[in-house]
Amino acid sequence: MNEKLKMRQRFHIRLFWQLLIAFALVIILVGGGMFLAGRAALNRLEPLARDKYTVVTHIWADRLAGYYEQQGGWAGVDALVAGYPCGPGWEPWDENWQMDYALATTDGTIISASDDEQLGRRLVHWELDQAIPIVVNDRQVGFLTLFPFYHLRLGFPSVIGYALQRFLMAGLAIGTGSLIVVLILSRGMSRPLVNLTAATRSVAEGDLSVRVPTGYPGEAGDLAAAFNQMADQVEETIVTLRRFVSDAAHEIHTPLTALRTNLELAPDDDFVQRAKVQVSRLEMLTEGLLNLSRIEAGEQVEAHAPLAMVPLVQEMGELYASQGEQAGLTFDLVLPETPVTVQGNEAQLRRALGNLLDNSIKFTPEGGTVSVGLRQEDQWAELWVEDAGIGIPEEDLSHLFSRFHRGRNTAAYPGSGLGLAIVKAVAEGHGGTVMAENTESGARFTLRLPVSG
Repeated sequence: MNEKLKMRQRFHIRLFWQLLIAFALVIILVGGGMFLAGRAALNRLEPLARDKYTVVTHIWADRLAGYYEQQGGWAGVDALVAGYPCGPGWEPWDENWQMDYALATTDGTIISASDDEQLGRRLVHWELDQAIPIVVNDRQVGFLTLFPFYHLRLGFPSVIGYALQRFLMAGLAIGTGSLIVVLILSRGMSRPLVNLTAATRSVAEGDLSVRVPTGYPGEAGDLAAAFNQMADQVEETIVTLRRFVSDAAHEIHTPLTALRTNLELAPDDDFVQRAKVQVSRLEMLTEGLLNLSRIEAGEQVEAHAPLAMVPLVQEMGELYASQGEQAGLTFDLVLPETPVTVQGNEAQLRRALGNLLDNSIKFTPEGGTVSVGLRQEDQWAELWVEDAGIGIPEEDLSHLFSRFHRGRNTAAYPGSGLGLAIVKAVAEGHGGTVMAENTESGARFTLRLPVSG
């Protein structure tokens, strides 16, 4: 199941990019269709223009051949061509038949053209290939070129190429504009879901106060409103449960105190001793529930303030070192020479460190070693407790900080299953984290807190 989830996450594409890809495919398909349609239209236009070009060119060639035969040369041919397209001898054409032309001698030199700048230029090989020879009495006397799709100006593209170029430029401009619009629309459409996803993750991490804007149109606004309503109900339920746990633990504490007093006054026998043990367990459980509910509810006796961690860890280490010595353990304390300061609640941090030290001493057999240390790594203060105890089963690592969870190998040891849950709540309440890992000799717990300033 986890592998399938990892595969889905690996190939997951955000909705924003899904929309962007979908719109881009539409643009490509539409643009490609437009290009193919334009190309097909131009392909159909080209034969029609070529047919007209062939007919008109032969008529021109015949008339110019007649002129050459009458005049014995090309002198004065400009007078004939000057009336083109609607002068004498050129009926029935008018300006609708306008074409660029060039009349050249047999060596390709242009002697008359619609563009005076072309006079004296020699036709290049591809122009000669398309030129119509002018023949008089089986003798070639010149060349005629008419260009319905391109002009004779050097470097000027053909009409087809020009039209295709403009068509592609227009398509590119349309595609670019469409892509910008798609980008804006995609971002606008995906933003509500992005906000909702971020809010859902915050709720999953324990922040029940987060809400999402509801000003989105349509289903997105309805979904945001439904999420906020659900978050309100979840927050109300959790707060009610926490209040119930806190009140119940507080109410149970009073009769437990009375029960312990009665047991202390009762004759001392095995039954009374067993009852005292169970009362102690209930007292420890109610105290843990009270502490945990207060931390999770944000109830702090003292506000967070700059707190020097070196003297705090040293004091707690020395206190628990005596307990470790009584249990036959070696206790190591590692402290930095430079001060380490965090913004925190001293009572809560003492409780968290105390829970870690209690567990290490409890689960380490006689002759073992318990180490506690502090150091600063970049902008984090790292507090660790390491022991040579029974270790943590791999299957318990992911649930170790859940309330009431106890490891599979801890059945023979007393405890409520709330100590590490309190450590996690304190760490998160200070903007930090806590992690557990196995070592070669036992287990190591690392509490990371952001440094102050």
